[in-house]
Amino acid sequence: SYAPADLTAGCSGEAAAVYGGVHALDLSDGARNALLNIEQFVRADPAVRAAEANWSACMRADGYDVATPNDLIVVVESWLSPLLATSATKKVTTTDDTGSSITVEVPDLDTAALAAAQQREIEIALANRGCDDASGLSDATTTARSDAQAQAISQWYGELAGSN
Repeated sequence: SYAPADLTAGCSGEAAAVYGGVHALDLSDGARNALLNIEQFVRADPAVRAAEANWSACMRADGYDVATPNDLIVVVESWLSPLLATSATKKVTTTDDTGSSITVEVPDLDTAALAAAQQREIEIALANRGCDDASGLSDATTTARSDAQAQAISQWYGELAGSN
């Protein structure tokens, strides 16, 4: 993620928050757009598209009707969301960092259904890993991203080297 306000933004988000990200650089619109659109070039790369089609076919053969790896998030959320959306609660007693006993109210989840969903999540992750290896999707994506980044840097090096 490149959204620094997002708690899951990771290293890129943290760097963008500290250094201002691409938007804070003194760049022309062309250079800024080249950097911001790298992922679009990756998605359009013929090798990535072919590998993604092979990945999707492999996943369908394993019983998962998904077109892209991002679809896996939707599938897993469809399994977990109903389980986590309970209004039932229970009280749990634990200790805080000073050793004092505290009681908190937490969702009362169906542990058997949650364990089953978690097992399904493991199974889809293993299928994803196998299909990724078989299709070469991660390798194709990494190569395309590296090529797109190198092209953007080469094309806009003067501006990038002189930016704040």
